[in-house]
Amino acid sequence: MKDVLLLRKWDCLQNNSLKQSGLPVVVKAKDITMKKRNIIGGFALALLVTLSIDANAQEKKESVGKKIDKTATKVGNKTAEVAVKGSSKVVDQTYKGKMAPDGTNVYIDGKNRKYYINKKGGKVYLKAAQIKDRPVVKP
Repeated sequence: MKDVLLLRKWDCLQNNSLKQSGLPVVVKAKDITMKKRNIIGGFALALLVTLSIDANAQEKKESVGKKIDKTATKVGNKTAEVAVKGSSKVVDQTYKGKMAPDGTNVYIDGKNRKYYINKKGGKVYLKAAQIKDRPVVKP
């Protein structure tokens, strides 16, 4: 038993001198099963990584229904804003030389309240301190 070498199969293939030495070479069966187990584990890991990447990609996509809903909301807000601004220009007075905090026109209603129209088409009433002077445009 003293003269028997316990080597892995790969070592036997790499070292031709061991084959030529005349000593019997025994390959451990455990090493071969471990290699198979490692290869199968590697394939399983690659499969799991691929599936998790695909799952993440699908979660980030926005559905067509949500896109339509967002677009409809934007169109509705803009329509309301234009409609309210149009009626304000006809019914109420425009405060000349003044602007709202966001730079839009300031309107005066029948009760002498000052307001502006926000992005959603709502009237936002202003205090005197919130009204700014409009800068003069030089020709």
